[in-house]
Amino acid sequence: MRAEGATQEELNRQIQENEQFRQWFRNPFIRYAMSLMEAFPVGLLITLVSSLILKRKTPKDESAEARA
Repeated sequence: MRAEGATQEELNRQIQENEQFRQWFRNPFIRYAMSLMEAFPVGLLITLVSSLILKRKTPKDESAEARA
């Protein structure tokens, strides 16, 4: 950020934000939740796409058509 010309105030704010994330990640439950939130959308998308690809249409019942 210094190379980008950030002021000392911006640097201090970023440092404070990073320290807060560090404190959050010390809690294993928060770490687990954050990791789940990162991977879940990708897994859900892959599951939905593969289910659409593998979806099979049910064959028509020919005996029902003959009776009608």
